[in-house]
Amino acid sequence: MVDFAKLNAEWRAAMTPEQRERADRIEAEMALIKATSRPITAEFERLGWKTAPGGLAAIKSGKRVERERHVESRYTREISIQIEPRDGGAREVIQFCGAVTGYEAFELSTDLCGQIVGAPTGDRWYICAGTPERYDACSVATSDVVAYLREMRPDLVGSPSPSL
Repeated sequence: MVDFAKLNAEWRAAMTPEQRERADRIEAEMALIKATSRPITAEFERLGWKTAPGGLAAIKSGKRVERERHVESRYTREISIQIEPRDGGAREVIQFCGAVTGYEAFELSTDLCGQIVGAPTGDRWYICAGTPERYDACSVATSDVVAYLREMRPDLVGSPSPSL
């Protein structure tokens, strides 16, 4: 069995002070990102193409055939949501890890947060629109994203309105 703690200790012992400083800085940055990571349920849609009605007749007559995008199947899976600083902390992105491409990311701004908070109840945010027969579409509940942002960045979304 491999003793990774021992390998890591040997690796660190062989580092120069500059390399150790850089490794410590990277580990600290990763710890900050990991502290913002939370699980979130995502819905995936497997997409395909189907020929529009009248397609076979159009093919026989030599006309152009229109294809329509359709959902072949749906499934749900847990992914993670996190906030990652970029450009040395000058800006931040909200990142969805484990979705279609692996790391869907959007710049975290008051405009984006306003659109998410203003979405109708029960609405879903498509973090990946998908491409038929290539990439599945992926969406998350806007209410889950709003709850996450209220926990992590309340200054961007404000507090919830009181119930009447």
